[in-house]
Amino acid sequence: MIILSKRGGALIGYCWVIFFCFSLLLNNSLSLATEAHHIAISDFQQRDLSRWQTDEFEGLTDYSFVQDDARGWVLKAHSIGTASCLIRKIQVDLNKTPFLNWSWKAEKLPDVDNVRTKVSDDYPARIYVIFKTGPWFWNTRALNYVWSTTIPVGESWPNAFASEAKMVAVRSGGQEVGRWVTEKRNIRDDIAKFFDMDIEFIEAVALMTDTDNANTEAIAYYDNIYFSDR
Repeated sequence: MIILSKRGGALIGYCWVIFFCFSLLLNNSLSLATEAHHIAISDFQQRDLSRWQTDEFEGLTDYSFVQDDARGWVLKAHSIGTASCLIRKIQVDLNKTPFLNWSWKAEKLPDVDNVRTKVSDDYPARIYVIFKTGPWFWNTRALNYVWSTTIPVGESWPNAFASEAKMVAVRSGGQEVGRWVTEKRNIRDDIAKFFDMDIEFIEAVALMTDTDNANTEAIAYYDNIYFSDR
């Protein structure tokens, strides 16, 4: 799923992604990362969120820095019936650095069943990329990589609130809860697969832990988000 303001106004809720990102593109100069073969998205070891912006949908998820025995400083996300995301606006050239890498750990999964529905559209952790298919705000799309409570790994589905967002389960269930897991995805290939589009640039990266639809609780950790050429 993507992350819309889910309750009450599905389309309005999900316009968070569309209108928010469109305003960023209009009002701020883009950071175009085209030269490096390794493009850092997060700087969590330095406890730095200065390049991230918060978007609230249903209350504020608590994002804070904590020390992890194995990794040092990491970002902890704690949601109790809330939904807000952190967005890093950065334009990345997928011709040069198509691979998105990240590490995450789920500590507590939300008590939900079928996340394909609006009443259960909650995730302990998600990383997603935002891209445009044209000049207008309605051309905004989002590809969400989620840690799902029940959907098997590898499955994909439209977001319950907005068809412009696609969800992909890269982790599922409680088998790996409490363990750090490192992921790598070829963003350009995945956009071609799930949207049938050839996209050369993404405009932003976001992360989110949310439990507003089922009003439950989730805890997750994020670390080391970057793009690479291989």
